[in-house]
Amino acid sequence: MSFRWLARICSLIGMFFLVGFFNTETIMNLDLKGWVLFILFPCVLLSAYILSWMYDVTGAAVSLGVIVLYYLFHFFFSGNIPLGTTFLLFAIPPVMFILARWKEKKLKLKSAN
Repeated sequence: MSFRWLARICSLIGMFFLVGFFNTETIMNLDLKGWVLFILFPCVLLSAYILSWMYDVTGAAVSLGVIVLYYLFHFFFSGNIPLGTTFLLFAIPPVMFILARWKEKKLKLKSAN
């Protein structure tokens, strides 16, 4: 199995957990801060995961950017950074997509020589 497929499987697992954010009870009780964070994190990150399947580096960059923006917005709105590694676990698939592309380029250079 290639490293790219491992990254895709990890992104599918991440998508499964991101869909869990779409709970109607949670969505109904959101304020402005909650809507901004909701659109930023699960909605855009889910789209970036899907984008990673076709354009791996672009989707991975968007995914990592969204995670950084989530932490910045959370800090801006609440004055503290979310503790724990829960949200950082969503950075595993984009990092794996970037590593898969790097490994692919390295193999191409090696076979060209």
